[in-house]
Amino acid sequence: MKIIHFVGGDLHSGSSKAVITLSRNLNKLKNINSKIYNKKSNSKIFFEKVFKRSNFKKQNTTISLGIFGNNFLYDKNYINADIVHLHWINKSLININDILKINKPIVWTVRDMWPFTGVCHYTYDCEKYIKECGKCPQLNSNVKKDWSYKIFHLKNKIFSKKDITFITNSQWITNKAKKSKLLKNKKIIKLYNSFETRNFYPINKIKAKNNLNFDKNKKLILFGANNASAKYKGLKYFVDSINELKSNNIEIGIIGNIWERKIFKRKDIKIKFFGYINETSKLRKIYSAADLFVAPSIQDAFPKMPVEAMLCETPCVYFKSTSISEINKDGYTGFGANYQNFSNLASAINKSLKSKKKLGKNARKHILKNYSQKKLTEKITNIYRNSIK
Repeated sequence: MKIIHFVGGDLHSGSSKAVITLSRNLNKLKNINSKIYNKKSNSKIFFEKVFKRSNFKKQNTTISLGIFGNNFLYDKNYINADIVHLHWINKSLININDILKINKPIVWTVRDMWPFTGVCHYTYDCEKYIKECGKCPQLNSNVKKDWSYKIFHLKNKIFSKKDITFITNSQWITNKAKKSKLLKNKKIIKLYNSFETRNFYPINKIKAKNNLNFDKNKKLILFGANNASAKYKGLKYFVDSINELKSNNIEIGIIGNIWERKIFKRKDIKIKFFGYINETSKLRKIYSAADLFVAPSIQDAFPKMPVEAMLCETPCVYFKSTSISEINKDGYTGFGANYQNFSNLASAINKSLKSKKKLGKNARKHILKNYSQKKLTEKITNIYRNSIK
């Protein structure tokens, strides 16, 4: 059985790393050949950016049209494949109109909300995706039949003509998908993400802190995301919670691209910006040096960094009622805070830092015990086989 996975953007992103891990695990199985399609076209990406800038006065959020992309129909791995597995297909990877031309079974892993919205990857307070997009707040649009409306109806046309099995990677995104007009009547299977357990493990905390020039006598609090400035990652809540903390016996580490460095007002604590990191060994060192990973996402299908940190025996603080709360155990792997409440988030941080429990060891044990990559691979293989029948 031959599978081709479509994933766009940077191969070091969270969704791409999950696809790479899944493909590697599939290739370990007998009679399975798994390939990844990640063709980049700088001209198409550039044209899409120009189109968006000239047509939209959008908010500072991520939107994708899905109508610019590569012609994959003559790709050797596509031609030879038995199964097409779509993942995060944006950044001008493919034109979604071409989905109608696919003559093989299709599986689609829903890695954010874009498959069932018009153009946005996360909806925030908007619930138009439940019935019909249009007058899109993220496009600052007052036009009913704007691009969010057009893409929404294009997806509706595609989904009405193609039999697609959708995979969701958290209960949170499953609930959203089942509420949406586009996917509520579709076959949806929930399977948690793939992640690389062999690359993330704890190393000596004091040595890691010394190597990274942190004070071994202070608590290191970590926040991270590839795009740390993305609204849905909850940077604002993290900053407000740090400002709320009374202690100055802490230091802060930030992983990922971040543009609003001036929003960190505290001058009495050290803040180190690592920037975007794609080296696994460096990530492992940073996670291991940290005493706590704070993941205050307000909307997230299944973020990778909290799991990677937990595998390095770093406890997690998060908002309840999010996908991150599904992979944690409150009071055992870290502590949950009331949703979008930065004061409660600060309390959860304090509680975690002062806890005498072995939260970090519990976190690693919890992930290894409850999220078996072998079982996940077997389940996905069964989905492929059922799609071929």
